[in-house]
Amino acid sequence: MQIDAATAAVIAAIAAIVAAIVSGLFALFSQWLERKREGESVSAGIRAEIQAILDIAKRRDYIASLSNFINQIKDGSTNGQSSLLTQHFQEFAKGRITFPA
Repeated sequence: MQIDAATAAVIAAIAAIVAAIVSGLFALFSQWLERKREGESVSAGIRAEIQAILDIAKRRDYIASLSNFINQIKDGSTNGQSSLLTQHFQEFAKGRITFPA
């Protein structure tokens, strides 16, 4: 069976279209995979940062101090100068003192 020039041209055009489609799909898949990996990397970085903040808060006992401060407010402390803890937080907010590491 012999293929004439017109049939060969049609086959070549179809092959070029299929190759272009496959190439485009491969490029789309590569971009999707790159975005997926980047998203996973960003998520892992955010998780690590949050865990580090939580570890620091636990080590420095921020939660207990803040809970005590909130309980004092709930118990009716409106003066703002009524306790050493309140004074401590006010000084901390002004940047005059820091919590120990």
